[in-house]
Amino acid sequence: VLSMVVMAAIDLKAAGVSVFFVPHFWPDPVAELPTYADGKEILRKYADTVDGLFLFGGAGRPAQLAQSNADYTRAVHEAGKLFMAGITAHYWGCSQRAAGRRYFEFDAGEGLAFQWQTIIATQPDWVEIVTWNDWNESTYVAPVDDPGVYASIVRNPRRYSHAAYLEISKRYIEWYKTGKEPLIDRDAVFCSYRVHPRNSIAADPREIPVSWFIGETQDVIYTTALLMGPAELETVSGGNLSTRALPQGLSHIRTPFRPGSQAITLRRAGRAVLSLAGPSIVSEISVYNFFPATCYAYGTNPPNDVPSAH
Repeated sequence: VLSMVVMAAIDLKAAGVSVFFVPHFWPDPVAELPTYADGKEILRKYADTVDGLFLFGGAGRPAQLAQSNADYTRAVHEAGKLFMAGITAHYWGCSQRAAGRRYFEFDAGEGLAFQWQTIIATQPDWVEIVTWNDWNESTYVAPVDDPGVYASIVRNPRRYSHAAYLEISKRYIEWYKTGKEPLIDRDAVFCSYRVHPRNSIAADPREIPVSWFIGETQDVIYTTALLMGPAELETVSGGNLSTRALPQGLSHIRTPFRPGSQAITLRRAGRAVLSLAGPSIVSEISVYNFFPATCYAYGTNPPNDVPSAH
């Protein structure tokens, strides 16, 4: 297939068709986390064919994916070509049964922010969010609440909304495009969590458990907050209340979860600024579901609870 794609690009150029070719090519041997040397070798091999490279990364921890992007940015720019980096919010190989249904812990907003900050620092030419709608590998960010409504093949296990990953990215996309860190002009809270504990056992005897975990997989709610001023974050998980005092700016919080309903409220001076609720966490399951659920909420713009500076 690779040779066919390359030949098609060559034939089109020979026919006078303007082609700008920026593919993802696996190194030889294949490596899911390619290095600077891998990028240099691909560029050497296809120097006369490609106008740049794309790195389609998903199977890795955020720091590993960020390093591959940084390595490729350097290799491709040294060759005077264009590089398109990839950003991935989450990865679970739901359908990779023979491979242990690999689960990569991305740490939700923490991992996403880390990848974006590396992108901003290294400045690749283009960025693609990997992916819009890959429902089987958990990389999707399409703002669909329940894709199983539209296609039965992705109905069980339930694919919960990943729209919060897209919302978090908006800030970093603006930062990447403008080169300036955006001001926080309203409070915002984003959360992500699995809907059952890691060690839950599926009742369906046909179910194949996740046997390959990459990264520390904790039973926590990951919360990312962007705040106009100091505030208190209240998390009620399965009836258990946790309160955290947060400073102005960006904070990442991990709160242990319990089965039951899940709700978050941001308060300032005792007054609720915003609130959000996500799907319930269950302890008894019929199938394994390592697709995270996400939710988010914004405060008023401009906020009416932060005193003006004098």
